[in-house]
Amino acid sequence: MVIPDLQIQNILKAYSRQLSLRSKISKEKNEKNIIQKDKISLSAEGKKMWLIDKIAKEIIMQIGNGGERTDTLNEVLNRLSEEFGHPLEVIKENSKGLVFKVVDKENEANSMFLPQSENERLEKRLFEITKAYIYQQLS
Repeated sequence: MVIPDLQIQNILKAYSRQLSLRSKISKEKNEKNIIQKDKISLSAEGKKMWLIDKIAKEIIMQIGNGGERTDTLNEVLNRLSEEFGHPLEVIKENSKGLVFKVVDKENEANSMFLPQSENERLEKRLFEITKAYIYQQLS
Protein backbone atom coordinates (compact mmCIF):
# COMPACT_ATOMS: atom_id res chain seq x y z
CA MET A 1 0.00 0.00 0.00
CA VAL A 2 1.33 3.42 -0.95
CA ILE A 3 0.46 6.56 1.03
CA PRO A 4 0.88 9.79 -0.91
CA ASP A 5 2.95 12.67 0.52
CA LEU A 6 -0.09 14.99 0.65
CA GLN A 7 -1.95 12.65 3.02
CA ILE A 8 1.06 12.40 5.33
CA GLN A 9 1.37 16.19 5.42
CA ASN A 10 -2.36 16.56 6.25
CA ILE A 11 -2.07 13.99 9.07
CA LEU A 12 0.98 15.79 10.51
CA LYS A 13 -0.84 19.16 10.35
CA ALA A 14 -3.90 17.72 12.09
CA TYR A 15 -1.69 16.13 14.75
CA SER A 16 0.20 19.40 15.40
CA ARG A 17 -3.12 21.31 15.70
CA GLN A 18 -4.39 18.81 18.27
CA LEU A 19 -1.16 19.11 20.26
CA SER A 20 -1.34 22.90 20.27
CA LEU A 21 -4.98 22.83 21.42
CA ARG A 22 -4.13 20.42 24.25
CA SER A 23 -1.24 22.59 25.42
CA LYS A 24 -3.47 25.72 25.40
CA ILE A 25 -6.14 23.93 27.42
CA SER A 26 -3.61 22.61 29.93
CA LYS A 27 -2.09 26.11 30.33
CA GLU A 28 -5.54 27.55 31.07
CA LYS A 29 -6.14 24.86 33.70
CA ASN A 30 -2.76 25.56 35.32
CA GLU A 31 -3.42 29.30 35.38
CA LYS A 32 -6.75 28.70 37.13
CA ASN A 33 -4.98 26.54 39.72
CA ILE A 34 -2.27 29.15 40.27
CA ILE A 35 -4.83 31.87 41.04
CA GLN A 36 -6.04 29.97 44.10
CA LYS A 37 -4.56 31.34 47.29
CA ASP A 38 -3.03 29.25 50.02
CA LYS A 39 -4.71 29.24 53.38
CA ILE A 40 -2.77 29.26 56.58
CA SER A 41 -4.55 28.10 59.67
CA LEU A 42 -3.20 28.47 63.17
CA SER A 43 -4.28 26.51 66.17
CA ALA A 44 -5.86 28.35 69.07
CA GLU A 45 -2.61 28.01 71.04
CA GLY A 46 -0.60 29.28 68.04
CA LYS A 47 -2.85 32.34 67.77
CA LYS A 48 -2.48 32.95 71.48
CA MET A 49 1.33 32.76 71.28
CA TRP A 50 1.34 35.10 68.26
CA LEU A 51 -0.81 37.57 70.18
CA ILE A 52 1.42 37.31 73.26
CA ASP A 53 4.52 38.04 71.15
CA LYS A 54 2.82 41.06 69.62
CA ILE A 55 1.73 42.44 73.01
CA ALA A 56 5.19 41.85 74.51
CA LYS A 57 6.83 43.75 71.64
CA GLU A 58 4.41 46.64 72.19
CA ILE A 59 5.26 46.76 75.89
CA ILE A 60 9.01 46.76 75.13
CA MET A 61 8.44 49.54 72.57
CA GLN A 62 6.54 51.48 75.23
CA ILE A 63 9.68 51.42 77.37
CA GLY A 64 11.71 52.66 74.42
CA ASN A 65 9.30 55.47 73.60
CA GLY A 66 9.40 56.76 77.15
CA GLY A 67 5.67 56.29 77.62
CA GLU A 68 4.11 56.23 81.04
CA ARG A 69 4.79 53.18 83.16
CA THR A 70 1.76 50.91 83.37
CA ASP A 71 1.16 48.34 86.09
CA THR A 72 2.15 45.59 83.66
CA LEU A 73 5.38 47.32 82.77
CA ASN A 74 6.23 47.95 86.41
CA GLU A 75 5.52 44.31 87.30
CA VAL A 76 7.73 43.02 84.49
CA LEU A 77 10.58 45.35 85.47
CA ASN A 78 10.21 44.30 89.12
CA ARG A 79 10.47 40.64 88.12
CA LEU A 80 13.58 41.36 86.07
CA SER A 81 15.11 43.33 88.96
CA GLU A 82 14.40 40.47 91.39
CA GLU A 83 15.98 37.99 89.02
CA PHE A 84 19.02 40.24 88.52
CA GLY A 85 19.40 40.84 92.25
CA HIS A 86 19.48 44.66 92.13
CA PRO A 87 16.89 47.32 91.27
CA LEU A 88 17.06 48.13 87.57
CA GLU A 89 15.98 51.11 85.53
CA VAL A 90 15.57 50.99 81.75
CA ILE A 91 16.39 53.84 79.41
CA LYS A 92 16.12 53.95 75.62
CA GLU A 93 19.16 55.29 73.78
CA ASN A 94 18.87 55.71 70.01
CA SER A 95 22.22 54.21 69.12
CA LYS A 96 22.34 51.44 71.75
CA GLY A 97 18.70 50.41 72.12
CA LEU A 98 17.63 49.62 75.69
CA VAL A 99 20.19 50.48 78.34
CA PHE A 100 19.90 49.08 81.84
CA LYS A 101 21.05 50.95 84.92
CA VAL A 102 21.56 49.48 88.39
CA VAL A 103 19.91 51.92 90.78
CA ASP A 104 21.16 52.57 94.31
CA LYS A 105 18.16 54.12 96.06
CA GLU A 106 20.19 55.26 99.04
CA ASN A 107 22.92 57.01 97.07
CA GLU A 108 22.06 58.04 93.50
CA ALA A 109 25.76 58.65 92.78
CA ASN A 110 26.46 54.91 93.14
CA SER A 111 24.04 54.04 90.30
CA MET A 112 25.82 52.60 87.27
CA PHE A 113 25.06 51.63 83.69
CA LEU A 114 25.67 48.03 82.68
CA PRO A 115 27.98 46.94 79.83
CA GLN A 116 26.57 46.32 76.35
CA SER A 117 26.76 42.51 76.60
CA GLU A 118 24.76 42.57 79.83
CA ASN A 119 22.25 44.98 78.27
CA GLU A 120 21.65 42.56 75.40
CA ARG A 121 21.17 39.64 77.77
CA LEU A 122 18.79 41.61 79.99
CA GLU A 123 16.81 42.86 76.98
CA LYS A 124 16.22 39.27 75.82
CA ARG A 125 15.32 38.23 79.34
CA LEU A 126 12.93 41.20 79.68
CA PHE A 127 11.14 40.05 76.54
CA GLU A 128 10.87 36.48 77.88
CA ILE A 129 9.57 37.66 81.27
CA THR A 130 7.06 39.94 79.53
CA LYS A 131 5.76 37.06 77.41
CA ALA A 132 5.46 34.80 80.48
CA TYR A 133 3.61 37.51 82.42
CA ILE A 134 1.16 38.16 79.58
CA TYR A 135 0.58 34.41 79.13
CA GLN A 136 -0.16 34.17 82.84
CA GLN A 137 -2.63 37.08 82.63
CA LEU A 138 -4.45 35.61 79.63
CA SER A 139 -4.85 32.17 81.22
